[in-house]
Formats: sequence, C-alpha cells, structure tokens
Amino acid sequence: LLFYYGFVPDINVFDSAGVYLTPAILALSLPENGIGDVHCSSVSASQELQETRIRVLRRHGWSDTSESIYFQLPQAAGVAGRVAPIFRLLALQSPQAVLDA
Repeated sequence: LLFYYGFVPDINVFDSAGVYLTPAILALSLPENGIGDVHCSSVSASQELQETRIRVLRRHGWSDTSESIYFQLPQAAGVAGRVAPIFRLLALQSPQAVLDA
C-alpha cells in the first residue's frame, strides 16, 4: 500500500516486511515528462544529480552508499520514519532541488 497509495494501514504492527534500497536506485531518474508507469520506467540520472543525492544521503545517515540500506515496514514508513524522506529526495530531478529540499 505504501508504494501504490502512499500510506501504511495501522492494522497489526507485527505484520512487517523488510525492504532493501540498493545503490543502483541513486542512478535512476524519471523520464523528462515526469511520468513513470506501473512498470517503473526510468532513465539514468545525471552524474551531478547522483553525486548530490549521495552527499545529502550520507549527511543524513546512509553512511556507505555503496551498500544497500535496509528498512523494516511499516515502522520505517510512519510519519517520523526514514522511508518517505528518501523517496521524496529520489523524486527530485535536479541537483539544486535536492540541495533546497
């Protein structure tokens, strides 16, 4: 539900799933029209955008961006969770937008 609708229902905190974000995600960007499809169409992010993402993510705790980062859902998807800020950052399409966020 998080990935399709942007929320995680408060049903049972013992129902959970682990999610790994791999470093490859930092190299992806949305197509120029800004619209991805259900099959996650993407293009390569510019080198400058990738480097900016890495700098910001390191500053906020993803210390080794050559390694995957692990999240436990739904705990990491809550209001104070770590998933939403990373997804918001990855949705930004310019280095300046990443720095301004």
